[in-house]
Amino acid sequence: MPLNIDFQQVLLHLFNFVILGGGLYFLLYKPVREFMEKREKTIRDQMDEAKKVWEEAEAVMADYQQKITQVNEEIRKKQSEAEQRIAAERKEMEEEAKKAAADYLKRARQDAEKERSVMMEEAHKEIRSIAAEAAEKLVRESVSGVYDEFLENAANDRR
Repeated sequence: MPLNIDFQQVLLHLFNFVILGGGLYFLLYKPVREFMEKREKTIRDQMDEAKKVWEEAEAVMADYQQKITQVNEEIRKKQSEAEQRIAAERKEMEEEAKKAAADYLKRARQDAEKERSVMMEEAHKEIRSIAAEAAEKLVRESVSGVYDEFLENAANDRR
């Protein structure tokens, strides 16, 4: 043997190495690989479940956003309706107030006209009364003057 290499020893070491490798493969590699595959499957399942939950959450979030948008739209619609009702009621109240004011003015004018008519009638009565008194005084004075003159003339004629 030229370099002091014993091929039998090399083959025995090689055989020991193969037995050790095979034993380790069955004892360690295979269980570790199965464990890693299980772990990988578990992680994959958890990732799928997380993705599914995430998608559901996004769907729920989109649904809530849609509902919020609908509620906001409904709020705007009801607010607009309320503003329209308020405007209509305000207009109606203004018209009622104008009508009441017009009725009040009409009644006040009628009352003023009646009062004016009554005052005019009273004034005419007073004027007639004053005129009658004045005419009566004039007639008395002129009649008494004429009567006095007549009496004087009669007395003069007797004499």
